[in-house]
Amino acid sequence: TGTNYPSAETDEGEVETGYEFEEIIWSLAWSGDASMMAVSIENDIFLLDPQSFEISGEALTGHRLPVPTLQWGPHGQLASGGVDKTIKIWNSESQQSIQSFRGHGGNIWGLSWNPEGTRLISSSDDGAKLWDLRAKTHSSAPPAHEMDRTALAGDWAPDNRRLVFADANHDLVVWDIHLGAEVTRLAGHQDLLRDIAWSPDGGRLASSSELSLRI
Repeated sequence: TGTNYPSAETDEGEVETGYEFEEIIWSLAWSGDASMMAVSIENDIFLLDPQSFEISGEALTGHRLPVPTLQWGPHGQLASGGVDKTIKIWNSESQQSIQSFRGHGGNIWGLSWNPEGTRLISSSDDGAKLWDLRAKTHSSAPPAHEMDRTALAGDWAPDNRRLVFADANHDLVVWDIHLGAEVTRLAGHQDLLRDIAWSPDGGRLASSSELSLRI
């Protein structure tokens, strides 16, 4: 799969360890306790020990096309979203897929868990969907609440009530889950939005586009 390299000193600091893969790396994500790192290489996902940088177990397989987004949930579950328009939830201990959802008509570019680990927002070429993971436990998609605009990024607020997503007009749209309605719209970007993040207290938002950063 790749080659493991030892630590090395650089002008900017120490590179603790490294790993060179033979195929394209699409995404990576730290687990919440920093004990594991997930990396997607094309359509396979690998779990790495960040101390030894050894691959743990076998590849997580199931996606048919590259996996642009990985997100760890608060209870150690891993979510993956693919160009194959599929979302998968993985048990990191058994390294098995425990849920699989379809419903998007476009590539999935972003995923974000709610603080309780019971819901996901997915952002795709065809919009954002809100998934209730408690509704189903097998490979059929649970009821999803579709947003009415293309969403290219999204994030849950720490209050577990609001979520934000980026629409095709380069605006940030804040959605209240309880009201089922848009409550705030923030404009200012002039180009494609790439990422959004709430501050830990839920009072501010940071957003980045191809050429700008806003708070």
